[in-house]
Amino acid sequence: MAIYLILDHTGTRVKIGCAGNVAARFAALEATNAHSLTLLAIFDGHYKEEWALHRKFTDRHLHSEWFRYDPSMLVGIDLPPHVWTEEEAAFRVRDRQKWGRKWDEDRKRRWGEQMRTRFAEKQAALAVSVAA
Repeated sequence: MAIYLILDHTGTRVKIGCAGNVAARFAALEATNAHSLTLLAIFDGHYKEEWALHRKFTDRHLHSEWFRYDPSMLVGIDLPPHVWTEEEAAFRVRDRQKWGRKWDEDRKRRWGEQMRTRFAEKQAALAVSVAA
């Protein structure tokens, strides 16, 4: 997962969100917005960190995940050692998409194996209880 900050066309509002596929999320936001958006930052994180940022900026909250933007608000954020630039973010998003599909395939395979094992164990337990 990644935390992203997206700036609106006026430069006065910022969206603080979390997504597994930032490129798809950004594309969806741009498709529903009449004006262009700018990917301000992207960094590793999960919903817990996103919610912490939302709580930190409650005084700037506008609606949903949108907040009044001021560059100084980024100074006080306890960010990871490296925040991705726009170019790095684009590369990282492409990389995440590539590995994300692989991860999903592996997860589905492992889940299927676990379900087959559990089913076999339940069948064996049922057979033992019926035989007794």
